[in-house]
Amino acid sequence: MHFQRYIPGIVGVLLLGTFSLSTRVSGAEDSPPVRVISGGQEAPGENVSEGIAVWQGFEHHWTYNHRLNRLGDYVRTTDEPSSGFRVFDTHTAATGIGDDEGTYQSYYAFLSVMGIHAVQKQVSFHFRNRRGRVTRQTEQVSIPWDEAPYEPRMIAFVNGYDLVANQSAFKLQTLQISVSKPRYDAGSEQITCQVSATLNMQCRSLECKKFEPNYNYTLRVEVLVLMSGPVMHSVEEHYQNIYDWDRKAEPPIYPVRDTLTGAGNGVYPNAILGFRSLSILLNREHWFIDIASDIYPGRYDPNTGSYDFDLNLLFKAWKKGMRRHAADRLDSQFSFREKGSAVLLATVIMVQLPEGCVIEREVPGRIIWRGKSRDPRSPAAVQTIATSFNTDCTEIK
Repeated sequence: MHFQRYIPGIVGVLLLGTFSLSTRVSGAEDSPPVRVISGGQEAPGENVSEGIAVWQGFEHHWTYNHRLNRLGDYVRTTDEPSSGFRVFDTHTAATGIGDDEGTYQSYYAFLSVMGIHAVQKQVSFHFRNRRGRVTRQTEQVSIPWDEAPYEPRMIAFVNGYDLVANQSAFKLQTLQISVSKPRYDAGSEQITCQVSATLNMQCRSLECKKFEPNYNYTLRVEVLVLMSGPVMHSVEEHYQNIYDWDRKAEPPIYPVRDTLTGAGNGVYPNAILGFRSLSILLNREHWFIDIASDIYPGRYDPNTGSYDFDLNLLFKAWKKGMRRHAADRLDSQFSFREKGSAVLLATVIMVQLPEGCVIEREVPGRIIWRGKSRDPRSPAAVQTIATSFNTDCTEIK
């Protein structure tokens, strides 16, 4: 296993450059905001406390390996005028044929701070292409900024995603999600950012339907944009985890510990961590049993501006004992081991914040899925856990 920082662009070009590409770039249309947090007409920096959840990833574990019928994890926040803010943490999962029980952990940080405006949007991508061919799509998100004469500082996060099969389930080979750094146009008073997604699915094993030459998936990406006057500061770093495995030895599983350092001297008492991009690049299509892309925050020191954290990037195709210890012993007898390799990429952002509060949350759960190629869009594939917070970040029981 080789876990390190990297220069973005190089690995993606090397791995994707040999593939046939079907690329679509969409125009400026995007979904309406899920929620807009603003202080009315108050200029940034006035005493308006806002609350929002920032997604910090998830881990998902099946008891034996499967095709990807559905997989996702995301957070959304709503205002509750009488009782603060309500965070909805949603996890989705569905297998192909086999019954199984999936366990997961979701991670997010809730922040409440004055002078920050936030917009949540959901961007949908529809991928339909020949098996084994890469599809790239880009959508533009536009947000009005009417707080002139302030030119905002802007940060965009991937606040989760949900990938679901519209027809048969296939095996994953490539998944990339990213949101660009936002830009502000003073003439139109618009903030824009590009949301990009890449997908490649393939299936050549016995359970796949030979008469379906195309994969057909919908990917919904949650986007969070924070905007303010001169009250926040950000830094980011790019990470990669490269490893391979065979039919006998599992890849070692451990997170990497790193530190992001921004402005010190106690200027920013609080900070949060989130993702700007995530990528899974496999040598070929694979069943999967475990998948993870999560940030586990450690200690933030406002005096030095440094934030310690653990980053876990993992794709696991099989594990020892999965037939013996599976939730469905009968279906698991058809599970197999395959050798392979993976390149996992992530861009992590640290945003430093003025007076306010930040609290991290880990949400465990499980999804019991009765396979038999059931429709992954059914409610059984979705679990949502809601938590309410006061403006001082205390949980409302």
